[in-house]
Amino acid sequence: MNLSSLYNFWKKLSKKEKIFFCVASFVGIAALVDIGIIQPITYRRDSLSQEIKKKEAAIQQALHILGQRERILEEKEIYGDYFASQKSEDEEILSILKEIGSLAEETQVYLQEVRPGRLEEGPPFDTYRVTISFEGQMGQVASFIYKLEDSEKLMRVESLNLSPKSPGSSVAVCRMTISRIVVK
Repeated sequence: MNLSSLYNFWKKLSKKEKIFFCVASFVGIAALVDIGIIQPITYRRDSLSQEIKKKEAAIQQALHILGQRERILEEKEIYGDYFASQKSEDEEILSILKEIGSLAEETQVYLQEVRPGRLEEGPPFDTYRVTISFEGQMGQVASFIYKLEDSEKLMRVESLNLSPKSPGSSVAVCRMTISRIVVK
């Protein structure tokens, strides 16, 4: 179509048809501008707004955590012994044996045999086991068991076999299995 044929077409239209043609052309051009320009811009703006809101929420959460940094570090210092350390299995067993030895010395029980047991690995924590044989006065034995259970190393007595050294004796011979829990 050339320009003269378009002009001839325009001349043939009545005044009402010219107004209708102008309105229809305007609506058509407006629809094309909306589809081709405005909708992509608004879609991009909305997606950027959503990304900004997500990033702002993440920043707010990070700021909240940073605001509590000192408290977190203090609690880490307090509860750090309960979590898995960078120690190997042998170093961890040695640490348990040293703790048992110092508690035995403190409560004045005589350790006769100390045998490290097996390591049980589980999803929330690892359990180290040690079997010991010892003897001592009943009060000393009770104190030793209490100190083991009250230890900061999360140790507990799993099994206990207690018998007198000889009939009528106040000295008890004990065999027990001790476990230590290390949280991962």
